[in-house]
Amino acid sequence: MSVRLRDRPGRVCDVDLIWEQVVVDAHDPVALGRWWAEALGWVVVGDTADEFEIRPTPDRVPGLLFVADSGGEGRQEQTPS
Repeated sequence: MSVRLRDRPGRVCDVDLIWEQVVVDAHDPVALGRWWAEALGWVVVGDTADEFEIRPTPDRVPGLLFVADSGGEGRQEQTPS
């Protein structure tokens, strides 16, 4: 995807953007990531205790990155109106 941005008044430049991954907070990122890998038929490209990444193929993006839930720090809770 190419996007045109103004870097200075009166001047426009092209910027390439690559959507690399969607980040998902999870209580158990490995278990959830393995489930989605199986469900989608995707491959595992990263596997640690705190992060688990899957993609359609090793070199194709975007992928899904499951990360350990921080317990809600830095999040804004949505409450029903």
